[in-house]
Order: sequence, then structure tokens, then C-alpha cells
Amino acid sequence: MIKKLQLYIIAGIFSLASLSGCERENRSMSDSQASKEDTTEVHIFLSKKGEEVITKATSANDASIRDVNLLVYDVSGNLLNSQYYSSSSGLSITTSTGNKTIVAIANAGNINLSSYTTLNSIRNAVSTQMVNGTNDILMAGETSINLVKGGGVSITLSRLISKVTVVFDKSSLSEGTNINITKIELKNVVTQCKYLATNTISSTSYIGVSGDNLTGNLEPSAHSSATPLFLFENMQGNIGSAGGEKDKNPGAAQPYCSYVEITANYSTPAKSGTLKYRFYLGKNISNNFDVERNTWYQLNIRFTGTGINEVSWRIDTSNLTDVKYNISVAASPSNGGSVSGGGQYIYGSTPSLNAYPAVNYVFTGWSPSISSVIQDMVYTANFQYVDPTVYVTGVSVSPANMSLYVGETGNLTATVSPGNADNLSVTWSTSNSSVGTVSNGTVMALAAGTTTITVRTVDGGYTATCNLTVSNKTFTITPASKTIYIGESFSITSSGSPIPYPSWNTSNALIASVSGGMVTGNSAGTATITAIANGITRTCNVTVIDPVVYVTSVSLDKSSMTLTAGGSIGSLTATVNPSNATNKSVIWSSSNSFVANVNSSGVVSPLGVGSCTITVTTVDGGKTASCSVTINPATIAVTGVSISTGNLSLDEGQNSILSATVNPSNASNKTVTWSTSNSSIATVDANGKVVAISAGTATITVRTNDGGYTSNCNVTVYKVVDLYFYFYRVAKLAYKGGGENYWYLNESMSDDVYVKATGGSNISGSISYTINWAYNPASGFSEPSPTSGTKSISISSSLNTLLESGTAWGSETDLDIAYPIITVTSYTPSETNSPPTRIRVNQNLNTYYLDERGR
Repeated sequence: MIKKLQLYIIAGIFSLASLSGCERENRSMSDSQASKEDTTEVHIFLSKKGEEVITKATSANDASIRDVNLLVYDVSGNLLNSQYYSSSSGLSITTSTGNKTIVAIANAGNINLSSYTTLNSIRNAVSTQMVNGTNDILMAGETSINLVKGGGVSITLSRLISKVTVVFDKSSLSEGTNINITKIELKNVVTQCKYLATNTISSTSYIGVSGDNLTGNLEPSAHSSATPLFLFENMQGNIGSAGGEKDKNPGAAQPYCSYVEITANYSTPAKSGTLKYRFYLGKNISNNFDVERNTWYQLNIRFTGTGINEVSWRIDTSNLTDVKYNISVAASPSNGGSVSGGGQYIYGSTPSLNAYPAVNYVFTGWSPSISSVIQDMVYTANFQYVDPTVYVTGVSVSPANMSLYVGETGNLTATVSPGNADNLSVTWSTSNSSVGTVSNGTVMALAAGTTTITVRTVDGGYTATCNLTVSNKTFTITPASKTIYIGESFSITSSGSPIPYPSWNTSNALIASVSGGMVTGNSAGTATITAIANGITRTCNVTVIDPVVYVTSVSLDKSSMTLTAGGSIGSLTATVNPSNATNKSVIWSSSNSFVANVNSSGVVSPLGVGSCTITVTTVDGGKTASCSVTINPATIAVTGVSISTGNLSLDEGQNSILSATVNPSNASNKTVTWSTSNSSIATVDANGKVVAISAGTATITVRTNDGGYTSNCNVTVYKVVDLYFYFYRVAKLAYKGGGENYWYLNESMSDDVYVKATGGSNISGSISYTINWAYNPASGFSEPSPTSGTKSISISSSLNTLLESGTAWGSETDLDIAYPIITVTSYTPSETNSPPTRIRVNQNLNTYYLDERGR
């Protein structure tokens, strides 16, 4: 990281002669509140703390201080005094004692103070230049201190910029992969930086798409010899929660986050072209996007494999193209057949080549064998002349199934038909050479698994198969260890596949001898018995001890015990006599394990109703003691309950029956109680019958009388609102006399169609419809076209919206012509909440009104 330079300000009195060679401009402002004895002249000395920052191969000077602006602010943040120096030595400023904030700006030239009369204004002042006219990097710092006469002040200067160097490691690239860096460039760089305040950019107006870049010294061996790139501070903070660098993504803040873009020429046997790598800067590689001033970001980029083994924003492979190779084909002999498939193939693909034998020739293979494309290649199809006498018609293999152990061999016999075929040659192959191989019909078992051995006739390519199963040999012995007395014997049992016939050996026959798996203790000590079979070695560790004190009796702390089936356990304690017996091990047993069983610690578990005897037997001597156990029946408690459905929807007035399942099914008390959370919404009776009362939601609960276990069903009751139509017809009549004497229509009747609703609480909706108007073909009028439309409606009991007005087209006496027919194509909503409501169209509720006028 770039080291920070320190300014040391020490109060004292120096003669002006000590300021020779320093151009000084006094820009004092009023400090009338301080008395003469409360002021002091502060002399300032600059020094660099720590090593200088390396600046090889760059014109920017990030270590020197060429000029300094000093500004003093009071506790209210008002500018008291300022001073400009054209060098970094012999600095001083006069100000009052007390609490002050001193600001130092380096390499910025003589600052115009008209805009920086407050502390906040200088803190938020910005620079659009990283360096001055002599390529010195701009620096700034401030300190707050209680000034006293003769006191000292220290100010830390920080550069407004950050430095980036890049070092590459290509040692892990795959053979044949070449990456040559051609350019390193900073992207999304900030175009201005605040002198003292944190520089956070949220507008693209202050972002430059491209920043500092390098086209030389691109692959240094270390950061100390790398050419640096510079950019302003850009604090974007933490964004997201990526798990690794390849997933680091600022999301919507991408236009403001600075990153490094590396351009390289790329080539492998498979791909070539131009690559771009991108890396966001930040304090970590997962979710921080801060570019902090005065910080040296050292990027160590290690290429692995092909260098493009990642799909992310970081790697741009859009300018890479596949490398193609020329594959040529030929025939040998030239009259033996024809070939096809030659041409250009991409790297790694398998050429699709074809060989077509001429008459009396057979294709025997390609030279070389076809393999994945890695270079230009010429493949020759080999043809063999065959006398056209007797041709092969089939082949069989024996046996059709074979089982071997790893390391074994087996023989297969191929029979070519007919037996007098001219070419009886066959080839052998395996579908899994890691399991088994085959050569001239001899099969070698290599690893456990299955494979298919195929025999193929050279003439005609007929095939037959044998299914090969390969198993690992196994061998185990029991026990793995044993303690015996001198003179005592025990047998080691063995098992395995194939059936083992072990050879036995002992590490010390004076302690323990072995013959055919039978071990005999000869003297005190330890020995290892070794058994070898099926190529596997197993051992048994034998300890031989001297016999000591034998058991004479055993007793129990209880002679009888009564328990409840499925209830609490009982406990028995065995006392072996004498107390100093060498082997005090005992074995517990039950005369009826369906009634009660006992574990190795004497704990008795009651299982079923009845009686039994628990017996303890000493391993040494077989001494016994017993306890009579009686198991009484137990009540089966309820463990839970469930309802037939967790959710139920009903319309007002509907009902449904819920059922409850009590667990376990053989529980003693399976009675339950039903209840509702809101009887004004839904009720439930003792049999689980739910009746929907009014719109809303309620919870139906079933509770077991044994244990109080519960289960719930959420019930939603819907209010049903019907949409229907009101038809209003106006008929204007006149009376015809003169002997005809009848009423007739003065003009065609008019029909108005309204939409109504049975309820609702001003529900916003819409309805789409098509209306076929009343029409009598005998009237002589042309059939009117249907009218379609969509209207917004507010669904409530007061709904009365006019949809359309039309004419009934009939003759003057068609007083009873049918009313219009309306077809609803869609409507919304079909359901609403608060309260739950179902909305439907019910034209069974349609009403009709005839307004006769004139009679």
C-alpha cells in the first residue's frame, strides 16, 4: 500500500531569515477575538514517513511536495488564516491558540480562497487533475488540535489517487496455451475527487469510460518493477453477497464501479483471437467495490489450464474463433475401394471418415487409427483382397456368460459359420477395458465390474457377445482379537469369495500356536496369528493370561418384579462371588422375549402382557440366578390427530363434513371435540359437519379428549354476487279503426340493456359482451349486426349500468317479438377478498319490462 506522508507542525519562534528561498504569500483573515498574547507564530516542517513509493517507468511523481496551501479554521468551521508556499520547507502561519482545524493541500498551486471560507467547503472541494503541471500528485490532509504556545502539530497527507499494478503468473497454463498481454486499462474511472471528504460517485456525469492504460512493460516479474496506473478515489462500498471473485457483481451500480480491463492475444491448438479479462477493484474479492485514496492495489493474476475455464463477466471470449485442421483421406491399394469424409475439422472433433471396399475387397482399418483432431492428418483406408468363394454368415461365442475374480483369466471360443468360410478371422473387443481385456479370446479380469466381450468376424462384421462379471476376491477372519488362558484353545473362523483355504502362521509359537485355524495358549504374553488366502492377509491379536480366581456363585438384588407393558423399565443388579473373581462377566436372558427382554446391563424392558423369567449366567462357570417378572397391560395413549383437509372453501349456506383421524389407530380413547374460531362465519357440530354462515374466514379445530392434540382446517366462506340483465323496451302504439280495429306500432320498438347485481360493496370490475338485437326476418328489414363492447362497472346492489341501446326490428304488429340475446365473453373480477366474494353471471335472474305508450 502507498505510504502516507506526514506533515509535522511545531510551534516556536524562528527568524524570517530561516525562510530564505521560500515564496510566501500571507492571506490572513480577521482573528480580532484573540488578544495579542493569545496568538502564536507556527513554523511548519515537512518530512516523509517510511520508504518512498516506487514510481519506476512513469512520469507521475507520487513522492514529492512542490507547494503547500495551509488553512486554519476555528471550531465553527470558519477560515481564520491561510498561507501559500511554493516549496515544502520553512513553513509557518500565525493564528490564535485554542481548538483549531488545520488543513494542508499540496501540489495544487495557489488556491483561490473565495470559495473555501468554511471547513466544509474545503473538505468538499474537488480536483479534476491528479497531477500538477510538473506531474506532482495532489495531496491533502487535516488535523484538529488544541493549539498552545510552543506546542507541536502533525498532519497526515494522503494522495487523492490510488495506484494499480498488475503481475501475471502463466506457470499453470496448459501446454500449447499462449496468452500475450497487449494492453492494461482502467475502466469506469472517476473524473474528479474531493480534497478531504470521501469521494463517492453516483452519477455517470463524473465517470470516464476509459482511464489510464499501458501498452508497454505489460508483464513485469514483480510489482516493484511494474508500471503503475493511477485513478481517483471511488468509494462504492459493499454490494451484494457473492461467494467468490467470479460472481462479484455490483448490479445497478455497475456504471460507477472502477475495474481493470486486460487485453491479450490468445492461442491454443483449439482457439485463437483476442481475449479480455476484467477485475473489479475493492477491499475484497467478493462484494466490496471501494477504490480508496492513497492505496496501492496489487493484482496478482494467475492463469490456469486454458485460461478461459470460467463463464462470467470477467472473461470476454467473443473474439475467439475455432482452429480448423485439414484431414485428407486415401485408399491402399488405390483400387481396393473408395473413401470419403476428408475436409476441415475443428480441434478436438473426431473425423467422420468412410471407407467403401471394392468388389472382392474388405476394409481392414485406417492407418493411423482415427483419433481426435489435433493437427493436419492424412488417413489411409486399408483394403484387403478376398477370394469370393465362401462368405461368413454368422458367429457365436461360448460361454455366453463368464464370471472371474480380479487377476484371473478365462478362455472364450468363437465359432464362425459356416465352418468352411474362406475368412474365419475374428477380432475381439471389450466395452470396458478398465474391467476386463481380451486378446485372441483370452480374457483378463482387471477390476470389479461388468463389461461385454464382443467377437466380430473380419468377413461380414458379424458379432456375438459374452457378458463378463468381475468380482474382487474377499477374505475375512473372526475374531480380530482374543484373550485366553494358558492351555485354553479357540477356533478362528474364515469366510470369503471364492471359498478361502488359508495358510496359518504365528508370530510366537511359545505363547500361542495355531493349526488349521485352531489357536492354543501356551504361555503368558501376546502373539499375532496371520492367515493368508485369496491373496489377502488378515491377523488376529491373541493375549494369553494365567488363570486366576474362578466364580463360585451369582445373585440378583430382586427375586420378582412387576412392570406395565410399554411403560417404565426395570433394573436388576447381579453380584458375582467371590468379589475378586477374575472373570466377572455375565450374560442376561429372558425366558419369553415377547413379554420382556433384558440388555447387557440388566435393564428390563416390558413389551407384552404376561410373565417370564430373567436369568443371569456367569461366563466363568455358568452360575445362574433368576427373577420372576410380571407384565401388566397398559393404556394406549393418543399421539396425534389430523383433519381430512387443511383448507375448505364454501359459499354462504353450503355445508361440508370433515373427518378426524386419531393416532395411533389402536388408541384407547379416540373421542374428539370440534370447535370454530368464529361461529358467525362457520359453525361445526359434534360430527364435524361445517355450515357456512356468512362471508369471511374461520378456523375449525378438532381436539382429542386424550392428550389434547389438535389439528386445524382453514375455512373460507364466500358471499355469492350474481350479475344479471334488465331489458327495458318502449313500444309506441296507435289504434287502427275503420273496421280493422287493431293496435299497431307507430315506429320500431327500442330496447335498452342494463347490467345489475344482487350485492357487493362497490367492487371495481368490467364486463365484455355481445348483443344480438331482436329481429323478425319476415319484417323485410335487413338483419342488424351484433353489438360488442366492454364497460367498467362498480358491483353493488345499486348497480344499474346501461350497456347498449338498440332497435327491435319487426313488422308493425310484432308486439311480442323476442327480447335481445346478450352473450358475456368475459368479466372481472371473478373473486375478491375482504370479505371473500364470488362473482358470477346468472341470466336466470334477467328481468324484462315493456313500456307501452299510446293505449
